[in-house]
Amino acid sequence: MRWLGAFVITAVIVGACGGSGSTGTGAGGSGASAASSTGAGGAGQGSSSSTASAASSGSSTTSSSSSSSGGGMVVPCPNMCSCGAGETCNFDCGMTGCMPAECLGGTCSADCTGGGCTLDCDLMGMCTYGCPGGKCTTDCDNSSSCNISCAGGGCDVVCDNGSTCTVDCTNAPTPCTLSCVNGGMGTCTGNCMVTGC
Repeated sequence: MRWLGAFVITAVIVGACGGSGSTGTGAGGSGASAASSTGAGGAGQGSSSSTASAASSGSSTTSSSSSSSGGGMVVPCPNMCSCGAGETCNFDCGMTGCMPAECLGGTCSADCTGGGCTLDCDLMGMCTYGCPGGKCTTDCDNSSSCNISCAGGGCDVVCDNGSTCTVDCTNAPTPCTLSCVNGGMGTCTGNCMVTGC
């Protein structure tokens, strides 16, 4: 009888933990079901609830690491970081990072809220960078495609070696500069100073 009592208490604890660890109402229901069940049925429910909670937790982690405003995996970038060919990355610059963030043939995005980031795009990369903090520097090089928004103003973009750049500095307090060299082509809207494009 002692063994059966310990078994039921263990099933209730496992079921309760499984229910509280899950964010879905279904796993919570399994936990409650485990608490009201007795014997082997209770243990089965508790075990099932724990597995569902682990599966839910795993998919949630995958979702948060791969889901972002720009799509792809989130890449923390407190200092230097890069994204290789075939990868899709969203650089997390924080308030002082991305010094530099380098997209080397991947599909990349970043928002530099603190300003002053170095956001590079190279080797046929496809980059979408935002600089609400202003004063970011971007080198778009080697047949890359860059879309830069710089609401904070003062951004410096070089569109180089067959790359295509679109810069948006609408309502920026200080002008953005866009320079096209070595066959780079670009346009800038808003408060801009354009050279060679």
